[in-house]
Amino acid sequence: MNKPFVSVIMPAYNCEKYIKEAIDSILNQTYYNLELLIADDYSKDRTKKIIASCQDERIKIFHNEKNLGYLQTFNKLIAHAKGDYITFQNAYDYSDPSRIYLLLEEFEKDKELCICGSNYISIDEKDNQLEFSNFPLEHSEIFESMPQKYQFIGPALMIRRQVYESIGGYHTFFDRMGQEDHYWAYLAMSIFKTKNIHHHLYSCRINSACFSDNLYSNPDKLNSHKIVEILVNQRKNTGTDFLERGNDSELRSILNELNKPFTDNPSYFYSYIAKLRFCEGKKKLALKNMWFAILKTFKWSYYKNKF
Repeated sequence: MNKPFVSVIMPAYNCEKYIKEAIDSILNQTYYNLELLIADDYSKDRTKKIIASCQDERIKIFHNEKNLGYLQTFNKLIAHAKGDYITFQNAYDYSDPSRIYLLLEEFEKDKELCICGSNYISIDEKDNQLEFSNFPLEHSEIFESMPQKYQFIGPALMIRRQVYESIGGYHTFFDRMGQEDHYWAYLAMSIFKTKNIHHHLYSCRINSACFSDNLYSNPDKLNSHKIVEILVNQRKNTGTDFLERGNDSELRSILNELNKPFTDNPSYFYSYIAKLRFCEGKKKLALKNMWFAILKTFKWSYYKNKF
């Protein structure tokens, strides 16, 4: 009996410190019959050179000639996937060597299963283990918890090919915004049977410089979770949503209203970021942003009173 072929999707941007570890964690899987599709998204560091140094016939290269962002790069890669199963690997994380084998084992046990995830370990920039997830295992609890909770981690999921053929890639409304995987997962899980397994097979890095989320120039990122919440609740109540109906402009108007406190008052924006950074444990960045908030407060008040 032929072993299923697995495609692993890995967009990469400015992750020179971690990309080799991420690649090796896939190439060193106990399950060998796979392809690793990688695209460097026009990085400014040595990411592309490090990818080139990894010689393995299973690596397929689709580098970008300009920066497209994570979503477009992901959609480009998954369109090239040839696997019976498709899974994902962020370029700053790494996988347990048995991850693919154990996930495939679940699909072999249950022919109706189409989406399977695992628990994960959050790690810091020095690979110190910070927290172990404890996701529910059964479909009903995973699906019904959204959008209040997302009881899975996107890159740790594996899907049968038919899920991608049915749902497609990420919706471009979320381009450079984030949360595209949560919206995509809700669409997929509303159709296909899902489960998690209790093993902690994916290590997810937090507080990493590889995250290219420039919040200062893109406040959409701060409210993307609210947009997904609106869409999921719409689907729960009506069976459809703004994006399915093609009302992208109406959804954009809602997002612009949500962004107003940040765009109208720069001091509020920086104080909000400071709170986020403090909660993440980034005390230096928190203090830096509080200082920006103070400066912006004086500047904003000056011009407001003047005009």
